[in-house]
Amino acid sequence: MNKKILVIFLAIILMVAVTGCGLWEKIFKQKAVVPDKTEVREENVDVSQNVEMTEVVLYFVDETGEYLVPEKRAIAKVPSIARETLNELFLGPKTSGLKPAVPAGTVLRDINIKPDGLCIVDLSREIVENHPGGSAAEALTVYSIVDTLCQFPTIKKVEFRVEGEKVESLKGHMDLTIPVEKNEAMIKIQN
Repeated sequence: MNKKILVIFLAIILMVAVTGCGLWEKIFKQKAVVPDKTEVREENVDVSQNVEMTEVVLYFVDETGEYLVPEKRAIAKVPSIARETLNELFLGPKTSGLKPAVPAGTVLRDINIKPDGLCIVDLSREIVENHPGGSAAEALTVYSIVDTLCQFPTIKKVEFRVEGEKVESLKGHMDLTIPVEKNEAMIKIQN
């Protein structure tokens, strides 16, 4: 009789352990299919009802291809506001007549803001591979990013990296071995 009670007791303990620890689901349930992270894309998300918005300034190329023009845009106010702002910049202008300064396909890989105001921006190789070249185009690309980032009080200068590596320049015209500061001379204020 004692053996029978012991076996029943052990069986009950085993069942409680298996179901209580979630092993039942691990053993008998089918694994959920999770899509590849690279395929997940957030589009058309209405965050205005639940998230506080803030206005930022993005710099795009004017129709002449000679100056940067500011475009104000409302984006979600998040802790990583500099990252969010650059991602908005990379989407391109919404104002007609303006052109993107950053080559198509460029992705922000990482951004790191140091206490001294240095912002390290790591971009994908498309910033170089898809760039049209020329000294003016290179300067417009660099200052589009730098001037957009330097609107934040915690950022004083920007260091560029491509695929995690420091770069001398994007296309051979601008020295990017030293951090770049804001240059308002390239900004054309529209009336």
